[in-house]
Amino acid sequence: MKRVSLLLIFAFLTSMMMGQRISSKDLDYQIKHYPAKPIPPRFKCYSVDVTVAPGHPSLDAKNYNLNLDLNGLEKKAGANNPKDCIEIEIILNKVKTSPIKTTKITRGYTTFVAKSNIQYKVDYVLSGKKANDDNGKYEQHKYYSGKIVKNVMAQETGGTELEAKSKMESWALDKKVEEVVQQVLNETINDRINDEFMLYNANRTIKFYTVDKFKRFDYSDFNSAREIAFKATQTFIKEKDLPAYKKAITPARQIWAKALKESNLNKRKSRVNKEITCYALLNLANTSFLLRDYRKAQGYLDRIQSIDKRFDAKPFFRNGDQIDQKRIKKYNEMKNTPDFKDV
Repeated sequence: MKRVSLLLIFAFLTSMMMGQRISSKDLDYQIKHYPAKPIPPRFKCYSVDVTVAPGHPSLDAKNYNLNLDLNGLEKKAGANNPKDCIEIEIILNKVKTSPIKTTKITRGYTTFVAKSNIQYKVDYVLSGKKANDDNGKYEQHKYYSGKIVKNVMAQETGGTELEAKSKMESWALDKKVEEVVQQVLNETINDRINDEFMLYNANRTIKFYTVDKFKRFDYSDFNSAREIAFKATQTFIKEKDLPAYKKAITPARQIWAKALKESNLNKRKSRVNKEITCYALLNLANTSFLLRDYRKAQGYLDRIQSIDKRFDAKPFFRNGDQIDQKRIKKYNEMKNTPDFKDV
């Protein structure tokens, strides 16, 4: 399943043209991902069935492949074991296309763009055999259900309006519908189900940044801070001792905080210019995250966003670990219910 590195969303920083050259040291680690709606851990396998809702003859379930990969569960062709297989039904429905509209574009030469909005809806249902306390038998039970609704703009270009529009007509548009539905099956469904329902170890990467040797300014403090942070975090990943990590990481955080006092966002040829300011804040955000001070981490990210609007801090913790505090509580509560115990 796709998992975005903790810091990939900061790729915008690497694209900035700057005199100072940035380098990083990276550490890979794992963190337990808690589901929002846990599946009882007694389920050891799963099966998947893709169907089409009535009234949608343009869709054919045979045309779609669903490469669903659930962390920790074995995929089976059918729910052969009545107790330990979760059954997942994916229902394709409500695919609509807007009327095709064309736009004339002249940039030295004339082209036409034909557009149509494709709206589609995919439902999913997770069910399995639940113990019946009255007679000791198992009965089919729907655990969860949900839906994904998306809008995708399809477009084609042509030298004439007729050429552009003909590319979007009838079968061509139907083919695009199939493409976007297949996309949600390949990507969105997989991520959604794993995020909402599965307990697993998620891979993460943490980065610590410094400025390479630069003639104009001395960045030995940044280099020192990175080495301190790297070694402290390396030990923390192995030993999981949060108080010890807080003590070990403090000198690095103090160096970055001190450097921020020099920050000059308007003068490019300054030691701590706009770009270096962002990296110092990013280092502080990363260590705050590991210290489980999620509010402070988000605060640093918000400051970066205020410096450069191209960065959107909102999705940083969308599937992040601080929301797992609520999920952990819910998971522990559900673990004590009869259906979550091994039966």
